[in-house]
Amino acid sequence: MLDNIGYTQNIYGKKVLENSCGEGNILIEIVKRFIADGRQQNRLPDEIACELASDIIGYEIDAVKLEICKQRLNELLIIEQIPPVDWNIKNKDFLKSQEMVDFIIGNPPYITYHDLTKEEREFVQEKFEVCKNGRIDYCYAFIEASIESLNSNGKMIYLVPYSIFRNKELC
Repeated sequence: MLDNIGYTQNIYGKKVLENSCGEGNILIEIVKRFIADGRQQNRLPDEIACELASDIIGYEIDAVKLEICKQRLNELLIIEQIPPVDWNIKNKDFLKSQEMVDFIIGNPPYITYHDLTKEEREFVQEKFEVCKNGRIDYCYAFIEASIESLNSNGKMIYLVPYSIFRNKELC
């Protein structure tokens, strides 16, 4: 995914978002590449740590998964000999916030129409154009919100199920 989106070089100083980061499987690789690119640009470890804190952005609504993610990222910092980072990873729903970034990389949550609470259905149907009709999936809202969060030259890549290409009308 990272190769396909061009997250390979000249990425130091560019903002990247994973808006449903779980335990950090994708963020780990994002951070590894960010550190490598910083080193290639002759940045000092303290500089890299500062940029990591501002340019790597994550969201996760599950507090336990979020803590695991941060722990794994901190273990990576030790291996890479980078000072501690105050990670910009938030324990909240990305759909209820706004970020402007250069890259969005991730695996959005797949919560089907029937598994959404009444409040969640009303929220996404009211706020997101792609959720106004048919049987919505929470990932539809994530895709729309992500597109809106990209800078003018931003790039996005998601893992999505084939089923998102079908949206049946409600009876």
